Amino acid sequence: MKFIFGEGFQRTLGGSMMVAGTAIGAGMMALPMTSAGMWFNWSMVLMLLSWFCMLRASQAILEVNLLFEPGDSLHTLVQNTLGSFWSVLNGFSVAFVLYTLVYAYVSSGGSVVQHALQSSWGITPPRVLTSLIFTILLTACVWWSSKAVDRLSAILMGGMVITFLLSIGGMIGQARLDSMLGLDGQSGEFIFIFGAASTYLTSFCFHASVPSLIKYLGKDARTINSCLRIGTVIAL
Repeated sequence: MKFIFGEGFQRTLGGSMMVAGTAIGAGMMALPMTSAGMWFNWSMVLMLLSWFCMLRASQAILEVNLLFEPGDSLHTLVQNTLGSFWSVLNGFSVAFVLYTLVYAYVSSGGSVVQHALQSSWGITPPRVLTSLIFTILLTACVWWSSKAVDRLSAILMGGMVITFLLSIGGMIGQARLDSMLGLDGQSGEFIFIFGAASTYLTSFCFHASVPSLIKYLGKDARTINSCLRIGTVIAL
């Protein structure tokens, strides 16, 4: 690929896929339900606002991270800039979030492996075993190198986009513009934004991967900033 598009394009694409792959997750499945009270117009306002705020937050983390060495974690950043108290608080917060995410993805990944084995070979291993298989495969990919995560993210993201378009293709023809824009008298209420904001912000959450991008791409602020913009736009 680098002989066709150049190494810079390959680095930007890989970093963008890592950002988009981290941002896009199960939390987005809750958006239709949490958006019901706001309807279409307020949902789009909140989505654009959430994307912009989370993008700017990641760029702020990038700016701080560039003052440290590649490989330094969020713990090091917080420890050296805000002190021990905030470092401990940040550590517990990150550990809690990452624990819930790992639990959710290992559980769902094990279910995918279980259904795949059942449909392919007619065997139904226990969920614990399939979750363990999924964890070992994913861990091996992450342990191998950041470039392996880069390549796998690009492949899976391409498959996700294709399946997403196929799944919504049949519904696009049934969409009614007058209903979406509230021209038929059915419109949402602004007050529901306060209940949905946390779900929207979580759907654009990828900031723990910024130190990993610097470790992978080096202190190339221009390239990493492009990855943040492109990756979040893909998620948007």
